[in-house]
Amino acid sequence: MTHAGTVSLADDRRPGCGSLRQTARRLPDASLSAVERLVMEALIYWVIVGGLAGWLASIVTGTNQRMGCLLNIAAGVVGAIIGGWVFRNLGLGQPRGTWVGTIVVAFVGATILLALVRLFSRRY
Repeated sequence: MTHAGTVSLADDRRPGCGSLRQTARRLPDASLSAVERLVMEALIYWVIVGGLAGWLASIVTGTNQRMGCLLNIAAGVVGAIIGGWVFRNLGLGQPRGTWVGTIVVAFVGATILLALVRLFSRRY
């Protein structure tokens, strides 16, 4: 511990030590494992949201029988990016702090993604 109550990381002068170490240094009395825990929680959150949104979108688009769990998660996570872009450009805003709003945005984006994939896969 340093005098200011922050975590001291002795090897942060090495090249390639990125923002994770700098973030841990800025947090009072935080260890690197606390920052890693936050990253893991965000990853788990996006896997759950992506999986649920991708699964719902695959049911709506009729591709549920051909998609497995990993493709549902991938479609939902990519759909969240597409849905966020669509909602922002339509002026609808972003959901604030609710699981339901996040799932709706990801569902809309995943539905758009799967509909486009289905459209182009039939054509060729």
